[in-house]
Amino acid sequence: VLTNMNLRNNGSESVIRQETIYKSDGSQRRALIETVVNKTERTFIVAEFNDAGASLTTTIGNKTTRRDVKLDPRAPRANPSTFWFIKTGPKVGEKAVFYSLRLSTQEWSLQESVYKGQETITVSGEAQKAHRVDGAMGVTWLDAKGHIVALEAGGLRLERVNVAPNPKTID
Repeated sequence: VLTNMNLRNNGSESVIRQETIYKSDGSQRRALIETVVNKTERTFIVAEFNDAGASLTTTIGNKTTRRDVKLDPRAPRANPSTFWFIKTGPKVGEKAVFYSLRLSTQEWSLQESVYKGQETITVSGEAQKAHRVDGAMGVTWLDAKGHIVALEAGGLRLERVNVAPNPKTID
């Protein structure tokens, strides 16, 4: 999964690239986040997941550090909601509970995703049906193929900008 964002605010510009590679059970295999502020300040974090947790490599400017972030090997990491509408179709109310490593804090956190069903949302001024998934970080709306259409988290709403014209149903 690859996400690119360009944010501009009060003359400052940030470019954020986040990429996650998943195993077939939805657990993370590798993740990275790169942030560049005003084309000069670069932070790059890579997580390689293993049985003991994750090994992190963080580069800020020219300085690189490494550290391990442990997680009990019995803790659930598989996240079936990663593949909802890609490989599986959840029932309304279905939950996925799993641990996820947040690269921004470099800490594991217990997460829960709950499928709430279909609803009509407005994206780029157009009404369309989407699947709603609520989680600890916010709300995500997915199209029929499991791709993010919009998400809301921390008072911020992000919408996919390359959404093709959409029929009024998502069979």
